[in-house]
Amino acid sequence: MGILNVPFEIKESNIQESGTFSGYGSVFGNKDSHGDICVQGCFSKSINSGGRNGTGVAMLYQHYSRNPIGIWKMIVEDSRGLKVEGQLAMGTQ
Repeated sequence: MGILNVPFEIKESNIQESGTFSGYGSVFGNKDSHGDICVQGCFSKSINSGGRNGTGVAMLYQHYSRNPIGIWKMIVEDSRGLKVEGQLAMGTQ
């Protein structure tokens, strides 16, 4: 299997060589590539219920449940957006 290069835009980040990072997964009021606009409160239910299965919100590659790529150390919704801290699984491809 080769290396997969995925284009993405870093809007705000704190990325370390260890695979830890922090920043905003979503910022309120911005229109995404599908025309959706997130507003304050839109992530509350998922965060408070522990994700879809109640076991925590999964960190997935491209939203594919078969492709976990790490763990979330913190997910909170603040006045700006969805603030996250995560740890990538550096030993996987």
